Amino acid sequence: MPVQTFIEKVDLKVIRNIERVGKLHRIREDDERPSNLDVDFKLFEWGQYIELGFGLSTAEEGGSLEISVKVHVIYSNPEELNLSKEDKEIFLSDVVFMQVYPYLREGFSSMAQQLGVGIPTLGVLERGQYRIELDGTESGSF
Repeated sequence: MPVQTFIEKVDLKVIRNIERVGKLHRIREDDERPSNLDVDFKLFEWGQYIELGFGLSTAEEGGSLEISVKVHVIYSNPEELNLSKEDKEIFLSDVVFMQVYPYLREGFSSMAQQLGVGIPTLGVLERGQYRIELDGTESGSF
């Protein structure tokens, strides 16, 4: 089944923040800020409902900085339609992640601002910039 046909048959039910963590212990203003971000993905269910989780985090060892944001997504899939692995990856990357990214971006930037750390604002994400690759356990990497 083509991804476009699949998109027309599923319905986004909810995107919600499920966790925001910010820790700051003795980090100095002149310390270098973390430049790497980790993106996590987990597919919890693919049946009548499609349930997914995404996380965005960074950490710093010496200065004790940790920022983490997690978002939960649910689609209804009343016909319990399935896709090939390749089409799932396209759907998850080009549709789901593009819908979730603004929530991750806002949560992460907001937490960094509240902690007063100089993490750069996350940019606008362009379609195709990231690709989710399923690893057989229904987890994935970017």
